[in-house]
Amino acid sequence: MDFYLKSFLPFAQKRMGFNRPPSIFFDSDEENSKNVLGKTAHYNPDSMEVVIYVDGRHPKDVIRSLSHELVHHAQNCRGDLNADIAGGTELGYAQNNPHMRNMESEAYEKGNLCMRDWEDSVKVQLQETNYYHTNGDGKQMDKYKHIVETTAKRVAARIREARLQDKQVEESEEVEELDEKRRVRTGGEDRARGDIQPDRIREGEEEEEELDEGMVDQMIADCEERGGTWNGDASSPDRGCSKAGYEYSDGARANAAAGAEMNESNDQWYQRNLFENLIKKWAK
Repeated sequence: MDFYLKSFLPFAQKRMGFNRPPSIFFDSDEENSKNVLGKTAHYNPDSMEVVIYVDGRHPKDVIRSLSHELVHHAQNCRGDLNADIAGGTELGYAQNNPHMRNMESEAYEKGNLCMRDWEDSVKVQLQETNYYHTNGDGKQMDKYKHIVETTAKRVAARIREARLQDKQVEESEEVEELDEKRRVRTGGEDRARGDIQPDRIREGEEEEEELDEGMVDQMIADCEERGGTWNGDASSPDRGCSKAGYEYSDGARANAAAGAEMNESNDQWYQRNLFENLIKKWAK
């Protein structure tokens, strides 16, 4: 209501031309509102006060009464309501006092037209502002809502897209971190199992000992095949076999070569070279 009053009062002052501001009071009188013929408003020329009764009334009807009384205020500012000119204002003055009848005719005509012109001007102005879109109705309101909803959906979509991208980046970083940990862990396990060939070449003492045990068995069998007695010295075939010169048999040589070929895929460089070196040494 304040918005409309702040708009209407300057409009009425300019239209009606009063040069002194009135005092305006909005009064609540419940008993008066129950009276069908009760007062809606009145103007006091001596104090220049406008009183508007507001109980049970539409706001626009309140402004219409205010417009009517402001015309009387403009008449008072012109001097048309002076007692020597206006005459009596007792009950029936609007019918019996020609001057006051003219004053009332002017108040009804100018007051209502002022109210109507102001109302139409405000509607036009509000149509050109966001206020109309947010407080009005009709097609323009629907259009405004559509714009707001569309914009909100676009903003929400952008936010979801940005969050999804952030999540994908985080997941990618987590995968890379897990891969790195897996590579480190796998590398350690490979070293522990001896699957890394360079490490096994440099640190293959245990496998060499196990392979020596297998070769000792071969040396014992070859010694017995030659009629010798194995004395437990595996440092060389000659010292291990107590009888006649030890000669590496063709069968043992073939078995060693076959063993090297069988293990070629697993212990490629290491076993192949080890067998070859042993064969060369024993075959002398």
